[in-house]
Amino acid sequence: MAGNIFGWLGMKEEKLVLESALKHIELLKQEMVALLDVFRFYAAGKMDEKDKAMFRVSDLEGQADEIKRQTLLELSERMVMPPDREDLVRLIKGLDYIADQAKETARLLRLATDVAPDPVPEKLIEFVELLNRSVEHLEKAAVLLLKKDKKNTLAECTEVEIIEEEGDDRKRELMQLILSSELPCPMLILQHDLVESLEDCCDYIEGAADFIRLLTVKYH
Repeated sequence: MAGNIFGWLGMKEEKLVLESALKHIELLKQEMVALLDVFRFYAAGKMDEKDKAMFRVSDLEGQADEIKRQTLLELSERMVMPPDREDLVRLIKGLDYIADQAKETARLLRLATDVAPDPVPEKLIEFVELLNRSVEHLEKAAVLLLKKDKKNTLAECTEVEIIEEEGDDRKRELMQLILSSELPCPMLILQHDLVESLEDCCDYIEGAADFIRLLTVKYH
């Protein structure tokens, strides 16, 4: 039967494609933890440790990128109908956007030579903790998708959406804090860009959850 992802989920070869996506998400979880370390070391003024954690983020992004390439190759070689393949490619690319943006956020923080005054660093850490929670729900949604558990897959996707809305609130709070402070111009610009980059991460995680939701609703 054409155009039925849940029709081929039970087939060993095709199931491997989504299992590869799960491996990608696992690396995303590790990358987000490393990104959290970057911000914690920054807040503590431990710039050398911050740089080491940044290299960890970059390494994990590279590993995730390799899984993306392998998964796309698998999709091109397996007997998957074109509509199904297109939807899965969108999910895989959505995961790649998250990994890339996390790396870009860490690269931005490389420019920081001084720690912003309180409470900015702690508020940034809270934002990254939010991203970690969101990726955890994304992983649960992907696992439940493989189990063909429609109700709970959609529930986990909704959790990601709720966190994205909380991310919007965090962004507004941080922007007000930063713009009302008397930071030197270079530091103000950097803090502004960090907040924007973190929000982009949050949006990309929601985007990936939307693709999982699409697979659940469209093919179940």
